[in-house]
Amino acid sequence: MATLEAYPGQRIRTGLLLSLAFDIDPEKSLIRNTSNQYLFSLYMENEKDKRENTDSEGDSKVADLSLREYVSDNSNLFVVMGVFAALSVYVSSIPSEGVNDDLVQLGLVASLLITGLLSFTIISAVRKQVPVDFETVPSLLHPINYPTLLFLTLFLTLLFSILQIVSQDTEVLAIIAVLTFFSCTFGLIVSIGNMSSNQLAPYIRHSGLRSTVSALVTFGISHHLMVRTNDYLVDEYNLYHFQFDNSVTFAESVPLIVYTSFSFLTEITPIIAIMMGFISVLFAIDVAGVKYARLKDLLRDH
Repeated sequence: MATLEAYPGQRIRTGLLLSLAFDIDPEKSLIRNTSNQYLFSLYMENEKDKRENTDSEGDSKVADLSLREYVSDNSNLFVVMGVFAALSVYVSSIPSEGVNDDLVQLGLVASLLITGLLSFTIISAVRKQVPVDFETVPSLLHPINYPTLLFLTLFLTLLFSILQIVSQDTEVLAIIAVLTFFSCTFGLIVSIGNMSSNQLAPYIRHSGLRSTVSALVTFGISHHLMVRTNDYLVDEYNLYHFQFDNSVTFAESVPLIVYTSFSFLTEITPIIAIMMGFISVLFAIDVAGVKYARLKDLLRDH
């Protein structure tokens, strides 16, 4: 019996073969000739569904990631991403004569960022193919999922080649890097604010007041740190005299990328901090009013 249950679906396959080979009295057995179609449908459904395997090096749960299902489920995203990738190549090939070069770079950067965002969405969709109780990385690295892993590797290689084709200009890469670094830094600040808000939960019960106070402190500290960092970059790398042209490598432009991103953020963070401070004052007044009303009622009762 151990060999009959070696892997999921073996029992169904064995029952299907037995029911096809023998004519057994249906009143004396659970195997019936009339159930062949039902057993076959169960077998096919079992082959299609995710099945649990045990990794040879551990007890990690491994899911069967079907390449056909993955491509089929994300076919619309692949089509839209292909459109913007082709648009990126087209925009990069527009001759500069008679066209504002800044507009061409802006369109190129926008199409590349959209392509990258859709690519990230497509790659992250692999996690949706894995059931909740299973692990994504061990499943993806398991031999049964090598076709899907190979497809993702070639997909990333194709994206890298497209990026190299359309972004020969270092300035375009710098703009993409500034926008990406800006978004990541802002997201990090918001994440830190959420974490600090959770830490303040035992001390500030009012959720609105807790969120605004943590946002005020987080954006205020972030603004101070970014201002000090920009001052250091200006003094260390002499950015005021930095000449940006195609002879500048991407590594040499990193200080300018960080400085530009932080400059944008230092314009935004004080506004957000002031708004959060004003809202927190309103919440504090509301909380104080409620506390005062309760205290007044308590004194009146006594």
